[in-house]
Amino acid sequence: MELTRKLAGATTACVIVMVLLLNCVFAKAGDSTRAVLKGVTLSAPPYPSFPILTIIAIVAVLVAIAVVLRARQTLKRHKKGIAILFLTAGTVVFVFCLGWVLGPFIGYGLNSADSYPRSGDNYLTVNCENFGPTPGTFSLTVHLVNVDLSANTTQPYEQLDKSTAKFTYTLQPGEKQSTKVYFFIGDNVTDFYMWLTFQPSSFLMKSDALGLTERSYQKERNSDVFIERMPLPPP
Repeated sequence: MELTRKLAGATTACVIVMVLLLNCVFAKAGDSTRAVLKGVTLSAPPYPSFPILTIIAIVAVLVAIAVVLRARQTLKRHKKGIAILFLTAGTVVFVFCLGWVLGPFIGYGLNSADSYPRSGDNYLTVNCENFGPTPGTFSLTVHLVNVDLSANTTQPYEQLDKSTAKFTYTLQPGEKQSTKVYFFIGDNVTDFYMWLTFQPSSFLMKSDALGLTERSYQKERNSDVFIERMPLPPP
């Protein structure tokens, strides 16, 4: 039973230390994010919360396994195996925490005009920035409804269909990029929609919206101008 208490105590202590470290890192990340965006109209995305409940669940399962083995009088016979189990689990938790802290943190959003004429080179702008300490590769997909992509959009990108385009980025820490996505409005269109979705390359990549990610427009009466309308329809 003493071995169980030592292993459980050591694992719990590691989790507590990691949580304190993460809190410090998150606070520092929030300060740096606010500093980077000082004077910018768009607000920085909040730093994502750490999945501490998952770590607590892992610790609880390990302690439960040790208690069950103790109850069956098998702990002494298998104490080496139990020690290896706890050591392996602790290593996995540590690597996960380290990857979460050091992983990229991507902010993304789109800018578009308050109104669009039916004719002309209409476009929206996709914005993204890496607020994390390491490089990150990810994709942003622009979805359009009732309007089509224009050939004026700068390559490279993957055109999934006539109104959907996927852009892949690799951003260094602190790097930001913007992409103009051109579209044209058909003669019979009375309203159209646009929205942006994020696809990470790793489950450790953190992300949040930086400004708007969807907008909706409707044709004005007796005019060929489309103005933004609210509320936005669901994607």
